[in-house]
Amino acid sequence: MDYSKQIQDIASKLFADDKIDVFVGYCMNGFDDNQVPVVITDPKEVQALVFTEKSVFNLSNYLKADHTRGKRVGLVVKGCDSRSLNLLLTENQVKRDKLYIIGIACEGVVDDRGQKMQNCMECIVPDAVVFDEMLGTPKGKKDYIVNADITELAAKGLVERREYFEEIFDNCIRCNACRHSCPLCYDRL
Repeated sequence: MDYSKQIQDIASKLFADDKIDVFVGYCMNGFDDNQVPVVITDPKEVQALVFTEKSVFNLSNYLKADHTRGKRVGLVVKGCDSRSLNLLLTENQVKRDKLYIIGIACEGVVDDRGQKMQNCMECIVPDAVVFDEMLGTPKGKKDYIVNADITELAAKGLVERREYFEEIFDNCIRCNACRHSCPLCYDRL
């Protein structure tokens, strides 16, 4: 799954046709074969854009930032990303008419060891649900199968579940990293 060239071509055309002010995508991190989000404002930089199975991060997060707010934005989304984007649109946090969305028919992303991520193995919506242009062959929606961990947790009593979550959150140092990584936590009180 390598859509790098296609995304570069689309971004170049969007800049040339003056349809976007910025493009949010992925680029190589410069140290290894991993990728990081990038916000491109100069059309000459689109050749840095990449998209492979290492394109992990949800780029919808970058629509909340000052460098994209109020601007016309080109954006790459996988199925999971586009669902969070859809909610941002529904809650009027971003304007659809300011976006050009490149949807990906995702085959799943991988971790540092090259293993498919757990969420991807259980994904029921691999295709972007909101897009202007789709790359890849859509796979369609899959039937939801309840994760064994969720079934096990749901079988526990209320006291056991509370203890489970207290143990999980016991290590929380309130750094707010979870809020900053969540595309739906846009209220930064």
